[in-house]
Amino acid sequence: MDACPTGAIYEPFKLNPYKCLGFNAWMRQEKNNIPAVIPKEIREKMGIHVHGCDLCQEACRRNQKILKSEFPKDEFLEEISQNFTLNEILHMPEDFYKEKVHPIMYNYIQDFKLPGH
Repeated sequence: MDACPTGAIYEPFKLNPYKCLGFNAWMRQEKNNIPAVIPKEIREKMGIHVHGCDLCQEACRRNQKILKSEFPKDEFLEEISQNFTLNEILHMPEDFYKEKVHPIMYNYIQDFKLPGH
């Protein structure tokens, strides 16, 4: 619970999604009947987390084995990651985002089996 920068995890197994960086990054769209603007008190705590946050996943004891596992490099992710610096993300034109970024942000995970599964 201490890993969460916004206090979204307020007791074991209890989460306030409106404080969660992931929820705020992914779900705040007018079409979801949730205002698209991330509240200032959440923005102030986002830091470098421009597209969600996995600090709770990294802190969870159940995830430690898989987080310490080595996986083969994903050539696709390696290639696209070279074009994304924080500065480039913050200053990209809207049409570049719509044409190049948005399609991969939600479709980059490729089918694979985790070791031992």
